[in-house]
Amino acid sequence: MKAKKRRKRNGYAAGYNPDPRDEKILREKMDGLVRKYPGQYVIVSGGEIFVGRDGAALDRKARKKHPNVTPLGCPIPKPEDLVCAL
Repeated sequence: MKAKKRRKRNGYAAGYNPDPRDEKILREKMDGLVRKYPGQYVIVSGGEIFVGRDGAALDRKARKKHPNVTPLGCPIPKPEDLVCAL
């Protein structure tokens, strides 16, 4: 059986519609998030930041509030996780 190809739009797979501001916002705010919310999850969607302990709940909340944007999310590392061992 042949796998279906997903049509690409704007360089992304069909159905993937990121907000171009989200990655920049996440990079700029990560230091503050590590200090304030270590060990939690962050999702950026539509230029808005969602932080909490349950990543799946945050994803649902972000998709409900911004249905036409694909959320960008990741766990927030603890400060000791960022220490270099060199």
